[in-house]
Amino acid sequence: MPYSYLCSFVNTGKIFTEENKLIIKEEIEKMILLLEKSIFSPSIISEQDDPSFLKRGSQVLFVKAFTLSDGSKLVFKPYLMNFIDIAWHHLSANHFNEIYNSRPITINDVNLYARTAELFAVGSIPFADTKYSFLIQEYLSGNEITPKELTPGYSTLNAINSIFTDSAKNGFITDPLVSNWRLEEKNKGEYILDYIDLIWFNDPKMRLQAVKFEEKLDRFII
Repeated sequence: MPYSYLCSFVNTGKIFTEENKLIIKEEIEKMILLLEKSIFSPSIISEQDDPSFLKRGSQVLFVKAFTLSDGSKLVFKPYLMNFIDIAWHHLSANHFNEIYNSRPITINDVNLYARTAELFAVGSIPFADTKYSFLIQEYLSGNEITPKELTPGYSTLNAINSIFTDSAKNGFITDPLVSNWRLEEKNKGEYILDYIDLIWFNDPKMRLQAVKFEEKLDRFII
């Protein structure tokens, strides 16, 4: 039985070659077939004896890693969620990166940059009367953050709270749960916080852009 899905490839960077685009498309279609099986047999995901299936969060159904021709690693994440919320995340993530990946927040002599995982594809999968959505994003390999001091009196947990608070004031909705963040040292006294969960910018105009974005999706047949 053929399935159709809607998808948009949203990254036009240097690794987005036709070969990599084909790899992403093939992975999407394999995972859609697995997702369809999991609807009727939920245990099929937990029974996968495959290290490329990674730890998932509360909103995502599973996380599957795969590799492109140049060695870049991406992950497939399906959600039981309206596609408009995924498109809203895509637009919000771009806006967040424009602000927080280009200039630091400086607190206690620590320069903090922040960014979200880069997206490569977003899409929608209609199964019967239920709509599933998915995204393909870069795999961030950093370890989960543990409490430790970056400077005297200022810890990794303070850093998450600093970005969470500042971005909330600017209209971004993120989750301060530690497992949603990764930290890497950029230079001495400079750190990058990677946010790996969904993010939304609380702006009606961007929400409307997300609605219109859905109309631009291409249809594919498996």
